Parts: sequence; structure tokens; C-alpha cells
Amino acid sequence: MKLPARRSGSRGGAQVALLWVAAIAVLVLGIVLIFVAVSRQPPRVQTTEVLPAPTVALPTMPPGVPGTGQFAMPPGGAYQTMPQQPGAMTMPQSIPAGMPAGMPAGMPSGGMMAPVAPPPTSVPTPTPTPPIAETFTCRKGLEFKVEPEEAVVTINGEVIGRARMWSEEDAFEFPGPGLYYVRLSSPGYKDLWFKVVVGPNAEEKTKKIEVELSKLDE
Repeated sequence: MKLPARRSGSRGGAQVALLWVAAIAVLVLGIVLIFVAVSRQPPRVQTTEVLPAPTVALPTMPPGVPGTGQFAMPPGGAYQTMPQQPGAMTMPQSIPAGMPAGMPAGMPSGGMMAPVAPPPTSVPTPTPTPPIAETFTCRKGLEFKVEPEEAVVTINGEVIGRARMWSEEDAFEFPGPGLYYVRLSSPGYKDLWFKVVVGPNAEEKTKKIEVELSKLDE
């Protein structure tokens, strides 16, 4: 009676061992399948998501507003303006009759701008007449006998030389009839001015200027 009991115990242990072996085999197979599945997936590529550009909403004119779809002037040529506060500067709201659109209000009807008056020009101050010591007349030229002899002779703003250069032997001759201003100057002396009238009706052909210059401290 003891032998059958031992046989049933051995059979139960063999079945448990087979179950463990089967469970371990299923677990190993699952791990292998998971590894194969992971290894076959393609590598991930990072992509940048591009968002569409926003659409700009353009303002639209509500339906029923006057002037929708046209830029026309209201009847009568008057522009619609906003009410202004009392005391504010007002602008003309209509174009005068006969004036083309876009022409400034100050422009004449012919389209040409009014001439602008030129600015006033300054009048040059006249040069004062020098103090004339004496007036001479002659037909041709001048002789000089001046003290000091190194005095400079200037005729109508042009220096002709020293006074000693134009003596009786070598008188200065004028280029022609006319009015001439003669200046005698020397450092440390007062200037002297003479007026000479050259003309064919003078009594003397050559006039002699004989004078002594005054010092500045006198």
C-alpha cells in the first residue's frame, strides 16, 4: 500500500517542474521578441513644426456707410468735416467755383503763382568828397614841387610816383580832358587833395603845384 503513494508524489513534482520550465521559456521568448521589435524600429528624426503665417485682417467698411466702394465728392463740392470745438481754426470746406481741384487758394485762375517782390537791396553809401585844398585848370599836364620831395602822388586812385619825379623837365601828362583828383601823401604828414580840370580852353598848358605838406602834430 505504501508504493502507490510514492508514485503519485513523484508525478506531481514532475508536473510542477514542467510548468516552471514552460513559464521560463515563455518569459525568455517574450524578452527576445521585445528586443527584436525595438531593434527593427527606424531612428527618430527631429522635425521642426512650421506654423502657418497669420493672415492679416484688413479693415472693412460696414455696409450702409455713405461712400462705400467709391471715393466721390458729395453733391455741391463740399467735403464732410468733423464738428469742431468753439474757438478752433476752421478750414475751407468747399472749392471756389472755377478753380481746378488741387490748386492752392492763393494761386490765380491762370495756374501761375503770383510774382514775389524781390527783397530790397541796400544802397551803397557814397564815398565822401575829400577836402579840396585848391582847384587848377590846364590843357595838358602837371608839374610838382612838393616838400617833402618823397611825397607820393596819386591821381584818381592810381599812384603815379614820387613828387620829385614830375618836375619842369618831365611833367606829368593827363591821358585826355576830364576831371582829376590829385592826392599828395607822406608818412608823418597830412594829406592834401587838389582838383584838376583838364580841357582845351585852359589858359596854361601845364600847371605847377608848389606846396609844403603840414606835419601831423601841427
